[in-house]
Amino acid sequence: MADKKRILLLHHDEESLITLQWILENQGFDTTATWDQAEAAGLLKSSNFDIVVLHEHALKDNPDALFHDANLDAVKRPPARVVIPADSRLSAEHIAALAQTAKPTQKASAN
Repeated sequence: MADKKRILLLHHDEESLITLQWILENQGFDTTATWDQAEAAGLLKSSNFDIVVLHEHALKDNPDALFHDANLDAVKRPPARVVIPADSRLSAEHIAALAQTAKPTQKASAN
């Protein structure tokens, strides 16, 4: 059996975060969830994730700020990113589908 992809979820809305985490876990992902950017940066420093799913409103500045805060360097492979736009009407199932196809070395966008 293949290893589960590890996903870090960052979302400003607790209900949406819990729903998305539940759906992704039911689709076979290993998820860690937070609504705090500083905590997410700390998790990126201390653990390896294949994908980061984040909502624009959960970020102080921009999607790249989280990765800058985590001080990811060339030695650590940066995870793929699925950014949920603030005005998005994407369902959690659609986001899960994006996570399934995200490649660890590329940025994925849910536009």
